[in-house]
Amino acid sequence: MRDRVTGPQARAIFVPHTLRGHGLLHQAVYDSVATLRTCDDTFLHGELATLCPVSIPRLTRRKMALERALLASKTGDEVALQQLHLSGALHDGVADEFGATCVHHAARTGQLSSLKYLVQTARLSSAKKAKNGASPAHDAAATGQLPCLQWLLKFSGCNVRDRDTSGATVLHLAARFGHLPVLQWLVTEGCDLQDTAGHGVTALHFAAANGDVECLKYLLKQAPSLVNAPADNGTTPVYFAIQEGHLSCAEHLVTGGANVHHQAGDGMRPVHAAAQMGHLNILIWLVNDQDALPTERDNDGATPIHFASSRGHAKVVSWLLLHGGKCEKDNLGGTPMHDAAEHGQLECLKVLVEAGEDVHGQDHDGFTPADLAEECGHTVCAKYLRTVMKEKPRRLSAPSIAKQPQRRRESMRENTKPVHGEPVRASALVGVSEENDSPEHVYQNDDNGEYEDVLVPPRDKPAPTQLVTADVHSGRKKDSGEHQEPYPPIPPPDYDMDDQPPPVDRDAQPVFIPPPPPDKPPPAIPERKYSEEEKKKQVGFAM
Repeated sequence: MRDRVTGPQARAIFVPHTLRGHGLLHQAVYDSVATLRTCDDTFLHGELATLCPVSIPRLTRRKMALERALLASKTGDEVALQQLHLSGALHDGVADEFGATCVHHAARTGQLSSLKYLVQTARLSSAKKAKNGASPAHDAAATGQLPCLQWLLKFSGCNVRDRDTSGATVLHLAARFGHLPVLQWLVTEGCDLQDTAGHGVTALHFAAANGDVECLKYLLKQAPSLVNAPADNGTTPVYFAIQEGHLSCAEHLVTGGANVHHQAGDGMRPVHAAAQMGHLNILIWLVNDQDALPTERDNDGATPIHFASSRGHAKVVSWLLLHGGKCEKDNLGGTPMHDAAEHGQLECLKVLVEAGEDVHGQDHDGFTPADLAEECGHTVCAKYLRTVMKEKPRRLSAPSIAKQPQRRRESMRENTKPVHGEPVRASALVGVSEENDSPEHVYQNDDNGEYEDVLVPPRDKPAPTQLVTADVHSGRKKDSGEHQEPYPPIPPPDYDMDDQPPPVDRDAQPVFIPPPPPDKPPPAIPERKYSEEEKKKQVGFAM
């Protein structure tokens, strides 16, 4: 058994982990402002401590001072910073749960005057790093605070080549978060665009993953050779853009010479990434405009349908099946239906079943899709697949003759009409076996959703006088045989079909026939008699 989806699924501040380790592994959190515990303003500014300094424990007072220092650094409250500095509560040990100091918070919020006070007056270190290895300069670059970044790099001792735990420099973070002015200034200061972060990722990879077209254009203009630069796992910038769903960035990269057919280290191509992440618009662009094949395989033999099925992208699966995709087995013997069943993707299973895919197929371990669904705890999918596996054509056994009321047929012509939109089989018209002269049972659906057993006799024998209707719904009540009416026999196959009334032309326009003139003239309308007052009123109106 295998699991195609590896790595955590939570989307972090950077590119999430994706299938087979693709994507950047940077998980540093550069903005911990939202995670800080907030308190009431009176609590933070120490007024509560002033009111009752004796009743508050020492640990609580330290926590109050820490919160007040961090808040003053973020908001630029220099008065509070001076009070904390004079009381000795402002030092390098003041940090949040992520290890970010007051200098970090001042740099990431753009409080340049507070930053200068903390470094120059309070003598806090600007080189201290947080738990993720980020310096205050990293925070300034990640949040686009160019004045703070310039001051930190020029006057506080921060280095432009400092790296965090993921190997990213200030240049990479500026490209990652789409801060074009910061990126341009760093390039003018001599930062090397060929420099790579951890896992061989360049600044162009970061810009493509972020989807910032302006930063992407600038980097392509400054370093066009990076357009097809592979990371350590073989992924290129266009792969990152497609993986994150940025079609405009992918188009600009292709215009700059990017290869959308490039294989990564494990054989995955951008078409696999688009199917895996469910980006249907990019998938259509790749197949229709870039000649990507919907049957491409990676090193495990998986096609785009395998990836889309495992992630539950039913629309992508349906589109691929309609445009050349095939449900073939991978190197483990698994079909896309196995992947959908393994990950509990019921909608994809329904699409595959409706497309006629085999639900009985087994992988190399002998598992059917239903077995995998049960093994992985997806009971709804397993029940659905078991039901599909047990389904058979709805053909009834030959019913007994006539204990139920039947529907009258006028002629054999009615047998030739489509049943529920489906053409009647030829055996419904000639129901005689060449080997046996006994009547054949032919089953059809009538207008009420019931199955009819039509007994068609041999040519040299008279036709039976009854038409038997077998109800497939056992709960439906039938009248007893005592109320049956006799029915005319069904004509034999050599019945003269031409000796019938001409068909009615339904498209002919009706002829209008005018009604006859009346025999008597209409009755005369009696003249109304007016009183003297009414006559005077009429004369007054006339004047």
